[in-house]
Order: sequence, then C-alpha cells, then structure tokens
Amino acid sequence: MNKGCMRRPDKAILEIGEKHVRREIARIDEKVSVVRKLYLDESTRHDMVDARITRYFPYFLVMCAVLIAALLWMGGTMDVQYLLRDICLGFIIGFSLLGIYSTLASDRGAIPPAVTALVYLLFPPVAAAIVLALAHTVLPGALESSFVSHTGDLAYDFVVQSVRIYFVVGVTLLTINGVISVVVAYFRKYIGRVYVSIGDVDTRNPDRGGKVMMTLFGIPDIIDVESVDIEPLDDEGVFPVRAMFGLAFAMFLLGVMVCSNIFLNPYFIEQMEYGDMTLIATMLSLFLPVLVFPWQITKAIGVKVKSSARDYYVWKGMKRTIYQSFFTLAVFILLIFILMYLNIDFGRVLVTYLGYIALMAVISLGYSFLYFNRHYQGFKRGIIKGFYRAKEERIRADPEEKAEVGGTERGSSRP
Repeated sequence: MNKGCMRRPDKAILEIGEKHVRREIARIDEKVSVVRKLYLDESTRHDMVDARITRYFPYFLVMCAVLIAALLWMGGTMDVQYLLRDICLGFIIGFSLLGIYSTLASDRGAIPPAVTALVYLLFPPVAAAIVLALAHTVLPGALESSFVSHTGDLAYDFVVQSVRIYFVVGVTLLTINGVISVVVAYFRKYIGRVYVSIGDVDTRNPDRGGKVMMTLFGIPDIIDVESVDIEPLDDEGVFPVRAMFGLAFAMFLLGVMVCSNIFLNPYFIEQMEYGDMTLIATMLSLFLPVLVFPWQITKAIGVKVKSSARDYYVWKGMKRTIYQSFFTLAVFILLIFILMYLNIDFGRVLVTYLGYIALMAVISLGYSFLYFNRHYQGFKRGIIKGFYRAKEERIRADPEEKAEVGGTERGSSRP
C-alpha cells in the first residue's frame, strides 16, 4: 500500500476545514436565532406608545402636581380627608387623560372591540337597577349618599343613576388604562436589564445592591446564583382566563388589605364622612395594582435563578415581599377590637365596608380584563426583548462570559 495515502493531513488544511465548519455553524445558528427572535426585533405601535410615555412622563407628573395644587387651593382646607381626596382626584384626572391617548394609540385587544363596547353599554343600567333596588329595600341608608339618586320618581332615578355610573365607569377605565400604560412602558424599557443583573448577586457576601435585589426578589441566601434564564409561558394568541381571575383576586386582596386601614381606622371613622372614605379608598384602589403587576409578569416570563442545587423562580419571592399576610391579618383584627372598644357604630361601618368590597371586586375584574386584553402580550414580548438585548450587551462587553442568549425555553407548562 502506498504510504503517501496514509499521510496525516497538513495542519493548514485542518485549520481551513475548522474555519469552514465554524462559519457554517455560525450561519445556521444565525438563521435559527433570526427566525426564533423575529417577533422580538419588530417595531410595534406598543413600542411607539412606550417611547412617548417614558419621554413625557416627567412633564405629566408636573401637570398632576399643578392639578392637585389647584384642587387644594379651591378647597381652601388642608384637613387630612380633603388632602387625600384632592391628591387622588388630581392623579385620576391626569391618568384618565393619559388613558385616552393610550386607548387610541395602542394595539387592539384580544377580545373584539364590539364585545367590550356591548359590555360597557349594558353594565351601567344593570348596576343602576341593582343600586336602586338595594337602596329602597335592604340598604335604605344608601339613599343618604349623594351618589344615589332618590327623587322619588323611579324612572327618573334610574336614568340619572345610569348616567352617573356611565361616567364613573368611563373615567375608571381610562384611569386604569393610563396607569397600566405607564407601568408597561417603564417595565418594558428597564426590567430586562434588572433580571439579567440578578446573575451578579453574591448571596453569600452581597453588597448594597445585592441586598436590595435579594430583598426585592426574595432570593434566599442559601442559593448560589450561577445565572439567570427565562422560561416564558406559551400563551400566544390565547386569552388567559385563569390568569385573569388569578390577577383579579390578587388585586382584590391587596386593595382590601390596604384600604381596611381606612375603613376600620378609628381616626378616619371619627374625622371623615363615610362617602369621603369610600371615595378615597376607591381612588386608591385604582393605583394599588401597580404593586401586583411586577410579580405577575415575572411569573409569565418565567424568570428563574439557576444554581447548583435547584432553579428558583423569582416571582415567588416578589409575591412574598408584597403580601405580608399574617402581619396584615393581625393589624386587621386589632383594628376591629379597637372599634368594638370605642363603641363606634360597627353596623354602619360594616355596611359601608361591604359596599367597598363589592366595588373593589368589580374594579379588580375590570383592571385584570383590561390588562390581559390590551397590554399583556405586548408587555411580555417587550420584556423578553429587553432580556435578550441585555444579555447580548453583556456578551459583547465580556466575550468570555458564559451566557446562552438564545437559551429560552418555549412552550412551558409551568403552573
């Protein structure tokens, strides 16, 4: 046999072949990456709305401050109840105006607009009939409220009550849309980098920033953070009914926990009218869900800390940080005992409180529906995009960093 045929390949030839293989692998990987992340790189109307909101929001806050100052000046008093009322009212006026822009400029919702319009048209008359029926039967004290029409002419009262509820529901929906738009805009812009920076936390010896991260995301100190990855839920093109009710319940629970300290606080009960208490608590309820969205979207994205022991899903720690259930329950029980001890009209307080709870349940459902219908999918895509880009920036800055930018697991069946 010819020994020349057994000669080992030349080193230069091996290098050429290796470079060719690497180029082919890079080309294939690039195609896969482009196909997989195509929807992440597109520019949408959502991106345009976010850019304008983040750019002009500081001026918007100045406008709200001017509105609040004008309301306080016209009121001519600095009592606690009027101060709280005017602050909430100023922000509601501002966010309802922002909600008009967001509604007109953002993408259409998953549910056909005709369906949502039909619900909006039918809900106020039904609610007006229920309010008037309760006011003339089991809750005659409600007739003392300036919101309930009670001229004695039921037909006239029904029309007036329906118009009032139309107005309240319209302002509420616009305010909710404005609040959600601001949260979505800032989270889509910044939260991806925050998720990636969790990978820098040294749980054994954290610096000041690491301690903040551990507290905010509830990361136990027994977990050695190796990297951060995402595992988004595969719910594209599906309206998540179960998630909607779950978020509504979380909002409802938080609203009840916080606003109970208004309805059951002896100071407010003695100093404020029940109508003002209900108005302030309701207005506060339009802004409290801002505390719920972070852990909900973090759960949907599936942000997890990878360690040698086990994966840790960050949303669980965020939820624990927000809901200190046992502490809140203890405060709730303490306030009830104080009310009983002070011999305050507990029956009237209870009726007003139950009315607020029913109102909070409706607000929570409306909030959750509007969020999932018009904002959720764009919100999730924007954060995934931000996460990818933040990881890519890390790799460009440090080529030796071991990070899998394209390592996202799709089609997750996480609970």
